[in-house]
Amino acid sequence: MNRRSRRYLLIRFLTKEAVSAKALEQTVRRSVEEIVGKFGSAEMNMRVIDIQETDGKGILRCKSQRVESLRAVLALITNVDGTPAAAMVLRSSGTIKALKAGIPRRPRP
Repeated sequence: MNRRSRRYLLIRFLTKEAVSAKALEQTVRRSVEEIVGKFGSAEMNMRVIDIQETDGKGILRCKSQRVESLRAVLALITNVDGTPAAAMVLRSSGTIKALKAGIPRRPRP
């Protein structure tokens, strides 16, 4: 069986003001497409697994061969919806379970 190798990144967005999870996700997707292009974006196969608005932490998934490209894209993010921002990679793992310990559960509404 041919299994795809994936990596999961635990990231944290640092912003001066509160920003919605949707805006953070759109910023990441737009940055990936601007920096590596549509073909590179398709090769990377980046997916947003989860983003928490309260603390700005999130989990992204990509192909293991493209982790460094995704890290570069995240390092080049400077604003989210006009608000100065930065993204840092806190951890990288081969499973989501290992990263979930870094994100507290969000309360149900």
